[in-house]
Amino acid sequence: MRWLKVPFLVLVTGLAALVAASADFEFFGFSASGYAWLLPLVAALLVLARYPTRVHFPIWIWVPWALLLLAYLTQAEEPHAMQRTVMMLCPLAVGMAASCVRATPTVALATLRFVKPLAVALLLAVVWGTGLLLSGTLPSYGGYAASVMTVSLLGAVFAAEYSSGRRASLIWWGAIQLVPLIALTRTGIVASALTLPLCLGRVRLRTRLISLGAIALGGIALFASPRMQARMFYSGSGTFSDMSLQNRNFATSGRSALWPELVEEIKKRPWLGHGANASETYVSTARPGLAHPHNDWLRLLYDYGVLGTVLFVLTLLTQVFHTLASARRAPDPAHVLFIGAASSFIVLTLFMFTDNIILYAAFFGNLQFAFLGTAYGSTSRRKKVRSLAEPIGSHVLPDHRMRINTNGKLVRGSSDSFR
Repeated sequence: MRWLKVPFLVLVTGLAALVAASADFEFFGFSASGYAWLLPLVAALLVLARYPTRVHFPIWIWVPWALLLLAYLTQAEEPHAMQRTVMMLCPLAVGMAASCVRATPTVALATLRFVKPLAVALLLAVVWGTGLLLSGTLPSYGGYAASVMTVSLLGAVFAAEYSSGRRASLIWWGAIQLVPLIALTRTGIVASALTLPLCLGRVRLRTRLISLGAIALGGIALFASPRMQARMFYSGSGTFSDMSLQNRNFATSGRSALWPELVEEIKKRPWLGHGANASETYVSTARPGLAHPHNDWLRLLYDYGVLGTVLFVLTLLTQVFHTLASARRAPDPAHVLFIGAASSFIVLTLFMFTDNIILYAAFFGNLQFAFLGTAYGSTSRRKKVRSLAEPIGSHVLPDHRMRINTNGKLVRGSSDSFR
């Protein structure tokens, strides 16, 4: 019965990410990853059509960015420009639809419970897909980057739970660090590990420093391992000083040659960029077989210029501050969802340096905004009732001692009461 209480958009986006991570098929011209972002979008649009007045997501934050994308789309001449634009806007539709959820005390709790089996399923999918389960040996190659993005998002949620006093969540956080280590995705290892020390919740400074020290020591040991050495350098060996784009021995999968070329092209039209999805045309021409620069910051600068990139950064910052402000007013477990969603934007910006996470809505953006929208929706009724119940001129602070127990009832107690 607990599965029936999981919000519809959270369930759809989570299962879509899982299927895309573990399945490889094509149906009517769409791959598994294609359906994984398209089906949640369709579901979101159906929900919005049914409940247009229930939206509690702060869409005003994203309106300028959305209008800029649509304005560029009207002038686009590049192939696939519409698809890429829709993929970037898809998480917004999911977040709006997720915020239409009925504001009951168990909504956020059911969402947090869903995170755990999803994490286990993703771990098993990577273990099976890499052949570790059958061979018993770790793969010598990097892969499953998209699944690692999803796991990093779940890591931000577990870190948020830990910051709210749920110590057992630290075990879950540690367990899912196995996914990027098995898949050997370099940025994924760093981004996922940093979800704890960079959590935007109430984590003690001592805990942050200890975790950063442990990550540094573990990183040094991992870097020296033969498996990582083969992943980092074409020759199979190197030092930290050899990690340079100018070093041809540094394994960058072509990034070291492509990025400088993109920078020079960006300088030709720095302020307004070359147009929607122009980067895909340039990359596919300059490097046949590739479609994206594997650096969303460069992609934004190339397509939308400094104007679009600055607007995107300001939008992210506004959303993070608004989410944190909402977290301060929200009781657990909605508070945890807010903190986890806010912290996940740090993960997003890190992955943007080496990958195309903005376009990977199926693996990160949709689920991220489903969590965010659910948090807003689950607290909407509480705010409305309070505003109607308070006498004019009164000022009542929210009772942060209110928690939700395992039976879904509001109780007074510590933040451990939603185990």
